[in-house]
Amino acid sequence: MTRKAVAPLSAFLIAAAAMVLLALWAGETPYLQSTEPFPGTVTSTVSVVAGGLSWFSGSLTLGGIALVAVLSTPDRRGWLSVETYLVQRAATGAALMWAVLSWLMVATSVAVTSGIPLSRVVEVRNLTALMSAAELPYAWLATAVAATVSWLILAFSSRWTPTTLTALPVAVGILAVPLTGDVGQGPEHDTLTTLGVVVFLLIPMVVGMKTMSIFIVDGAKIPTHRASLVTLIAEGVALVFGILMVLTLAPGDFLTNTVYGWACLATGVVLLAFAATDTAVVYRHRRNKSSIGRLPVVPGLPLSIVGAIVLVTVRAAVDLYTAPSLLAHDFTIWDVYLGYELPGPPDTLRLLTQWRFDFLLGTAAIVMAALYVWGFVRLRRAGVDWPVHKLFFWLAGCVLMLFGTSSGLVAYSTPMFSVHMGNHMLLNMYVPVMLVLATPIGLALRAIPASTRGTAPGPREWIVSLTHSRYARLITHPAFTFIMFVSSLYVVYFTPLYGMFAKFHWWHMAVTIHFLITGYLFFWTIIGTDPGPKPLPYLARLGLLMGAMPFHAFFGIALMATKELVAGDFYNRLIFDWLPSRLDDQWLGGALAWGLSEIPILIVAVAVGVQWFRHDQKVGHRIDRREDSGQTHDVDAYNDMLRELSERDARPTAPGSRESP
Repeated sequence: MTRKAVAPLSAFLIAAAAMVLLALWAGETPYLQSTEPFPGTVTSTVSVVAGGLSWFSGSLTLGGIALVAVLSTPDRRGWLSVETYLVQRAATGAALMWAVLSWLMVATSVAVTSGIPLSRVVEVRNLTALMSAAELPYAWLATAVAATVSWLILAFSSRWTPTTLTALPVAVGILAVPLTGDVGQGPEHDTLTTLGVVVFLLIPMVVGMKTMSIFIVDGAKIPTHRASLVTLIAEGVALVFGILMVLTLAPGDFLTNTVYGWACLATGVVLLAFAATDTAVVYRHRRNKSSIGRLPVVPGLPLSIVGAIVLVTVRAAVDLYTAPSLLAHDFTIWDVYLGYELPGPPDTLRLLTQWRFDFLLGTAAIVMAALYVWGFVRLRRAGVDWPVHKLFFWLAGCVLMLFGTSSGLVAYSTPMFSVHMGNHMLLNMYVPVMLVLATPIGLALRAIPASTRGTAPGPREWIVSLTHSRYARLITHPAFTFIMFVSSLYVVYFTPLYGMFAKFHWWHMAVTIHFLITGYLFFWTIIGTDPGPKPLPYLARLGLLMGAMPFHAFFGIALMATKELVAGDFYNRLIFDWLPSRLDDQWLGGALAWGLSEIPILIVAVAVGVQWFRHDQKVGHRIDRREDSGQTHDVDAYNDMLRELSERDARPTAPGSRESP
């Protein structure tokens, strides 16, 4: 492993040197442009270098996890195969480095945002007061915590499932800092945030996969072409979404006349070079029809290392300089809190036409619909009669999800609590019910072909492994899903959380994703027919559903009764002539939360009844078939037992004798 680590360590050191030169060359200029105090050359340099290396370490961690996920052939107990074990160990080391650098950046970011040297931060007694003056230190704190958690998981487990699931905290850590930067501020920051989530995840993953591929065991007989296919898709999506971002952050001459624009252009060039290499690899694989072999990007390792160094350096430049469009823009209250202006009060036409497309969740809804249609058509062509009504449920859920995340409904849901609560009910209850009734996992297991014996597991095996893991049993346990489904409403809206983060679009995205997932898991426990952990008896399902109803009703009534605004500081800053009373709007939101929750609960109750009836029918038909075929051993044995007990009770008992009960 020491020999293999030479290339990544060299990239690490060269990137550090390049960032030192960048910081010294930039000097005070970025701070003067953004009218922020200059913390000193040493502190500025430490911020640039430590921040860039932290990003590089996080990228290596994410890339290593991605390689393990798509290339490993775990044994029956889930232990990683020898071919990818070194990749996992290298990712563990990268996670440790990421955690150390991120904790360093917590203190450094306090110094930078306060405009004081790093040496003075340790002298300040009330460090919390300095942190509260800006968002960046808290973002680095979130990154440091996520990196530490990721390292602990990777360090103490070498199994496929926990390693793969570690991508979740890694993603949080990678996104925390950039989402509080340029994309989260100013005009169109809602759209830019949705673009940024995709771009800021895919580029680090590409960098990490390209660099960490060196740790794959030489001559490994695994389908290594998958890595090139994954990175090719990631590069294509990152290029398209990145171009859309740059058109807003560095439009026109800003692209060629500013350091920020040059960094964006350099990023595009590197991604195009990577994409060309991966296209050649994928084409060669399809031409040779070979499914195993040496990872094709390793012969092009110099390009991967050079590209990684360039991307780390330009990422540091983008982080150091402010987007030129923001410097040239006169901010309004709408830019800060919404990112857009509303034309007037909501009506049917505006809800249908004032779209704010969510490039993460809106795109996900479209992709989900396309994949389900693909699976449905594939099964029909194979002669499998997959129910049409399940296709309808899935498409209806995807359409509702698209409407609830990208239409005029979401445009008005941020500034109006009533619309927000109606949209919340849509995404937390209506969409999950439709998606669960479509049985997507069952469709996937039938439509996706199984991997042949002796080859690495594919998507079908990954789904089986995840749905039957101990983690799936935990998050689908009725107690867990019930608590998460019920308590989330009260934690989000009846604590200071919503008011603290309401102006950040990443918060609204996180809340949406959370409620989609908790709603799906809760209703899957009740009406889900997908393969997975042991299902509940039908009577218990109805009890679980009925148990949730009072909590939803009480939540709506509490909102209607309270005289205190939820997130009042946020909503009171958004003044509309056509919205005279925020309390009345909140009362309406409570009424919607109460009333709209009854319809999906009724639908679910009917679905449980239908499923229960069909289950009893199937059991009855099964018994009838066994009786018709003469295979009634269980019934005959039961009848014989009853006959024997009856005969024993009928026999006279001798005085003083005792029979066993």
